[in-house]
Amino acid sequence: IITLTGASGAGKDFLFKKLLNENKNIKPIISVTTRPKRENETDGIEYRFIKLEELEELYDNKELIDLRQYNSQEGIWYYGITKDSINLDSEDIYLLITDVDGVINIKSYLKSKETNNTDIKSIFINCNGKERLLRVLKRETCLSDEQVLEICRRYSDDYFSVISNKDLFDIVLKNETIENLE
Repeated sequence: IITLTGASGAGKDFLFKKLLNENKNIKPIISVTTRPKRENETDGIEYRFIKLEELEELYDNKELIDLRQYNSQEGIWYYGITKDSINLDSEDIYLLITDVDGVINIKSYLKSKETNNTDIKSIFINCNGKERLLRVLKRETCLSDEQVLEICRRYSDDYFSVISNKDLFDIVLKNETIENLE
């Protein structure tokens, strides 16, 4: 399992798509989320967009490896990784975008499986704050004041909860230019 983690706008989604397009042997792990789908997203590709009731059912049935919540201007958004998104008995290579806690929870889940031989490599995608902010503003078109506030909140939250933990990862990649990406 390869995990990609980074602050908002660091290039996680871009790198995720590029790796999947260039290597057909890699399978995506698609997280579930209760947040609204963005204009450029497709259900089942970036995320499985689900209702809160479905998430509660997954939680009650102990079908989640990871569950986290984010307080947004629009309310609480939940993200989760389901157990059925990974076949631990296969030789498949999986790719996942997750946050710091997600990496910790997946590692813990894998350790709890005594017969599991699955290896995990965690990658932190590092990008300077100015470039990240410009990417997010470019990605999100026709922003309301509330959406700009949400971007600023995530930007600040990322500094304390994501960037400050980059030393916990196996690999740190700089992604500020096309050359960095290549």
